Amino acid sequence: MGKLKKIIIVATLTIFSIALIYGISFYFSFFQGDIIIKDGIVKGKSINKEKLSSYKSNGYTSINTFESQPIEEISDIKISILNKNLPKDTKILLKSQRYYIPLDIVCSKLNFKIINNKPLKITNDKLKINFVNNNKCNINDNTYWLRGGIIEHNNQKFISISDIEYIFGLTAIFNSEENSISIMKSNINKSLDKQFPLQNGKVALIRFEDITAGGSFYDTENQAKFKAIGDFMYQNNLKFNIAWVPRYIHPDNNIDNDLLKEKNINNAGFINALDYLINCGGRIGLHGYTHQSNNTVSTVGSELTRNDNSSESETRAVIENAINTSTALNIPVSFFESPHYHATKRQKEIIGEYFQYQYEPYSILNYIGLKTTKNNNLFIPTPLGYIKDRNSKNIVEKLKNPTSNLLCSLFYHPSLELDYITLDSKNDVFNFNFEKDSILTSLVNALIENGYSTIHPSDFGTY
Repeated sequence: MGKLKKIIIVATLTIFSIALIYGISFYFSFFQGDIIIKDGIVKGKSINKEKLSSYKSNGYTSINTFESQPIEEISDIKISILNKNLPKDTKILLKSQRYYIPLDIVCSKLNFKIINNKPLKITNDKLKINFVNNNKCNINDNTYWLRGGIIEHNNQKFISISDIEYIFGLTAIFNSEENSISIMKSNINKSLDKQFPLQNGKVALIRFEDITAGGSFYDTENQAKFKAIGDFMYQNNLKFNIAWVPRYIHPDNNIDNDLLKEKNINNAGFINALDYLINCGGRIGLHGYTHQSNNTVSTVGSELTRNDNSSESETRAVIENAINTSTALNIPVSFFESPHYHATKRQKEIIGEYFQYQYEPYSILNYIGLKTTKNNNLFIPTPLGYIKDRNSKNIVEKLKNPTSNLLCSLFYHPSLELDYITLDSKNDVFNFNFEKDSILTSLVNALIENGYSTIHPSDFGTY
């Protein structure tokens, strides 16, 4: 047998073996049974509840705490509540990119009475709000964990704008050009609504991708539109997930927006928008730290690859820097997604020490199926892909005619949605409208019409 013939045979057998291995892996990745919700529990053949409940993190403790973050008095922000300006001598505080207003002034503007200070209680004809402590309150029969908490400063109690929005059923519109904030009525009073439980049906996951205080979402008008997206999802009882990049870097434009250092109304508006979306049913996860390396731009470049932050110490630095930022800003994070799914096997193992839920495929051989590892991490892929060229027809068709056993999981860049949203504030109410050809509307309609129940990654571990 000639040498060339031997080479051809060996090459053919190698290709066949690889194809066979891939085919077997694909088969077991794909045919794993439908994932459904029944009686408030996520169920499926590929979900091992016992293993998920046995997960143990490495116990990393952030070098930052929210409680220890500095408090500053600021005087350059103009704030109005229901079209009434705050008194000129009103002290405004800033902590962890959140603005705080004296609670007594808020109550006065909104016709609430402070009936007790120890413990703090406020009320009007409809609401009774009892503050269990500075971080938790009961609104009628519902418990609410404050996003910013109550600050006691110079014998006066201050409350964050994020918490004012939720507790009093309001929406704050930040305006960077006028350095102002208008707090107006909301279309939805979330504080009076119970959080929607898991509904019976076939599971779906939707993730809003590449959310960062840079590019489109640095603009305060777009931040308001992002709030409209949150309200729209809440109105339709749809849980959603947010892949957040904590630090935005654009080397060519000399931008390094570190939220722990750069204090301005745009960054405060961004954190306020994240708080708002959390209260709309959103769940935040880390999408790297900067989502870039070297001279690339955040959300464009990669950050965890065999060539980028490849050593163990570098990989841990990416994860821990992101956690340190989220902790200091009091943004809870419950999953991790490596930028562009480029993390190596070893990098994923390290990520898994910090996060049980990794919102990406386990490997190229297990690209579309759920995967629980020996360390009890759960990998959650997005087999439906993402919206390309502003065309949702392909994904909508997959939602209408789902492939049996295929996880209905997708992601969407909400920056594409901004052009389809209009806002107005008639009668001092936060009003919004999605155009008929809105991409998100088509996705939401497909989810609702076909009986899907959307979940967060951590819902896979519910009992």
